[in-house]
Amino acid sequence: MIDLSISKNRLMTRVSIKVDAVADAYCLEDAARLLGKGTATIWRWIRSGKILAVRIGGRTLIPEQEIERLQKGDSYETS
Repeated sequence: MIDLSISKNRLMTRVSIKVDAVADAYCLEDAARLLGKGTATIWRWIRSGKILAVRIGGRTLIPEQEIERLQKGDSYETS
């Protein structure tokens, strides 16, 4: 489960995440394929805050909940 306490810097949104949620996460390439977008678009969405991502051991992962949220058409408000 994702704890939606979010802090942003210019490159990524930081999210506190429990370890069990990472098991259900996708690499950028898989996330892009599932969403029908290119990896550059996924990176742009991460930087803009449209999609939440986690960095673990140098890898950027997109939680499954984020993929499902975007597939349903939900979005976060960005400021």
